[in-house]
Amino acid sequence: LPGTYTLTTAIALTKAATRLVALKPYSATITGDGVITDLLTLDGNDIELAGIRFLGVAAAVRLVNIGDTAVTRNAHIHHCKFIGLETVASVEGILNGENIAGNDVDNTIIEDCWFEGLSQACITTFGGGTQIRHCVLNLDDTASATGIAVGDQGAAFAAVKALEINDVAFIGQTNASTLLAITFSGAEANTQMWSVRNCSFASCAAPTADIHPEGAAGANYVGTTTTTAPTLWPA
Repeated sequence: LPGTYTLTTAIALTKAATRLVALKPYSATITGDGVITDLLTLDGNDIELAGIRFLGVAAAVRLVNIGDTAVTRNAHIHHCKFIGLETVASVEGILNGENIAGNDVDNTIIEDCWFEGLSQACITTFGGGTQIRHCVLNLDDTASATGIAVGDQGAAFAAVKALEINDVAFIGQTNASTLLAITFSGAEANTQMWSVRNCSFASCAAPTADIHPEGAAGANYVGTTTTTAPTLWPA
């Protein structure tokens, strides 16, 4: 129902096929009490979030945490808003998959969502088969510096494969030189078969790396000779 829900403990969704949906789009706001670090955790399969506004507060580390304690499949997040606070350090919008052996997260879809005012990445993803599409990522230079951070699972974990980023608008503010649209962390071999299509990059940092969105579509990003991956910058 419409209103603001201030949590004193994270909402943990563990039952398969759970739907958490606002009666009217963006009319229901979930926030915290300034003590808890996560607002919402998804640890079940086939969970849907729709129409909800997530609002960061002091002490918040992430607004939605997918696969915090369990293997998680087929999460669907759409028509939600993720609003951080510029003065709160280390707040990210969605963490898609923990870098923990056995806690694989696959086939997450994030679409038609708005992100702004986050002091860390709007979306950090370790999951395979993730699709991020039709979203707006407002990268405020006093807060968020990264739109989508593709994590490194490391040698002991599965590679991040089949990531698709389609029709996403990366919008920067005044100090564009500090803003990164998409970054890849860690060994090249752990990020494979990703594509970036039909995205727009407004007021983000100038290209300085050797990979750009135009050349990324369908790329099989596999490397064996370097230890760190380049950053994907806007063109």
